[in-house]
Amino acid sequence: GGQVLGLKILATGIIVGSAAAVGGGVLGFLFGMPRTFARGDGPPAPSAVATGDEPETAEANSVPQGRRADAGADGWANNNLVEVSDWLTKIVVGVGLVQLSEIIGWLGVVGRAIGEGAGLTGGLAQSVGVTIIVANFGVGFLVTYIYSRTLLSLLFASASRQIEAELRGRLVEIEKSQKEQANA
Repeated sequence: GGQVLGLKILATGIIVGSAAAVGGGVLGFLFGMPRTFARGDGPPAPSAVATGDEPETAEANSVPQGRRADAGADGWANNNLVEVSDWLTKIVVGVGLVQLSEIIGWLGVVGRAIGEGAGLTGGLAQSVGVTIIVANFGVGFLVTYIYSRTLLSLLFASASRQIEAELRGRLVEIEKSQKEQANA
């Protein structure tokens, strides 16, 4: 009896918790998508922080976000995924704030159903169900948010630097070839 109930609660917790973590992860990704910036927008370069110098001129800082063709190593151009993430984030926050009381009520009903499905009764059923949902949703959100903000930012910046280095190398090759042709 008790052992079967414990396994039923554990299995329900794993299944529902995994689903809640995935839902939280999707929102964490939307909220954590690194915001792009053009050179001069956003944080200064590490060397500028160490010396206290300004990262760029005032002219570069006046360029609208994501509009510069020469974003270079200090930034990267805007992309569609960030645009979609921005819009979805605004929609989710807006709907969430407007429907907050309904969401809380829904969470109580669903939490009770989950707890009762696991074999619990009364307030304990609702408490366990709501805890499974909220805890796993929160963990999924935070882990994915932090992952998105850190790793994706590093990957985007690294890719931008690699592309810029490749283009500069090719430009040097072209200029060298042109000089050789001019001398011949």
